Amino acid sequence: MTYRGTVKGGMVVFPHELHLKEGTRVRVEPLEADPSENPALPGDPRAIATSGVTWVDVDELDHLLEEVQRMREEDIQAEGHTESERGE
Repeated sequence: MTYRGTVKGGMVVFPHELHLKEGTRVRVEPLEADPSENPALPGDPRAIATSGVTWVDVDELDHLLEEVQRMREEDIQAEGHTESERGE
């Protein structure tokens, strides 16, 4: 018989109470995650990997990566100004 559960706090939690005899040996096999249950957020490499985008021009990809880095640096600087304005 197969039971399905979810890991929470390092323990497997089942949707209903199981009554297994003490000492019962079990096998736990992680299942592949369902993307709809844990969608990739912007900036997550999974978002790009699952988008179906293909790169034809390596220079275009380099330009995109440089632009992403520039945007990240701007965000970091903006956060720093916000924190200093609040006195943090």
